Amino acid sequence: MIKNIIVFLILIISLPIMNAQEIPLKQLETQPTDTFGINSKTILENEIEGIQVDHVALGDKKTQTKIYIEGHRTIYLFMKGSGIVTAGNKTY
Repeated sequence: MIKNIIVFLILIISLPIMNAQEIPLKQLETQPTDTFGINSKTILENEIEGIQVDHVALGDKKTQTKIYIEGHRTIYLFMKGSGIVTAGNKTY
């Protein structure tokens, strides 16, 4: 009887774990792979509704220009190296 209860409890406890969504892992290129010194790839597609995530790797002294779009926001996260962001007349 105790053995059956323990097995039942283990099954109940492990049920949410078995149904858990696995987090996909992706290797992202941190070095530019094309002849222009830029590597860009959309990642995490359809993970969050209305959100687009792009992984961009720029080579030394390369620039990327983004045009402001009303209602659209851009967030930069520098993972390796350093970068300069110029917005309007401010440089960060």
